[in-house]
Amino acid sequence: MSEVESMLPAGVVQPATDTGPQLVSDGAQIAALLHALQQDKAALYLYPPGSEQAVDGARLLPLAGATLQLQLPAALEPLPASGWRLVLIGGGCIVQCELPPLQQLGEQLQCALPWQLTRWQRRAFLRLDAPLGRSFSASFTLLGEPYQANVYDLSLGGIGLYASPRELPQLHPGRLLPKVRIELGHGRVLQAELEVRLCRPFQSRLLGEQLHVGCRIRALSEQGAALLRGCLAELAALQLPPP
Repeated sequence: MSEVESMLPAGVVQPATDTGPQLVSDGAQIAALLHALQQDKAALYLYPPGSEQAVDGARLLPLAGATLQLQLPAALEPLPASGWRLVLIGGGCIVQCELPPLQQLGEQLQCALPWQLTRWQRRAFLRLDAPLGRSFSASFTLLGEPYQANVYDLSLGGIGLYASPRELPQLHPGRLLPKVRIELGHGRVLQAELEVRLCRPFQSRLLGEQLHVGCRIRALSEQGAALLRGCLAELAALQLPPP
């Protein structure tokens, strides 16, 4: 188990056999899943209507019957009741839903349980594509030579890179890449130790011959893990289909 894997809550959900999105619409299953994520203190990201910026410091409180409760660090200015999106990250999966109309009670938000959740889980960790039009990149030094690659996809446990064969050294499975600087847009930068798991060529219509390098994250600071979770929650809110 890598250092970053050991930071993640375990046992939230059973491994998925389907790599696509799984829709959960049974009320009892929804309540059980939210209860498990709340007990495991899954990372929570609450997005106001039409916003890509999550509310800082929100957390999921224990369910009160069929009522979902969210604790805020401070009371918010009055906002529309509908259109809020909730993203939870725990146990190697991402759970996303659009919330029913919210009622604000001081520093708490309450609503009925969502009628449907979308759960994504792929391999051990859900992977999300890097967004187009944003600078997601990774740079490292190997044997005294600097290299840089674009980020293809990323997850809580790994990252996919791509570049032309001329821009990368020979990377065989098992090769360790220490002190990799990973830029995830909006000024987010983290440093990680990566282990190469695969390296294969592919042909791009626009870029020509490219190498796809799949890496596992072996070591990551707690601050870096928090940045990565925040980035994944933002990508999930943008990419995952609404229920």
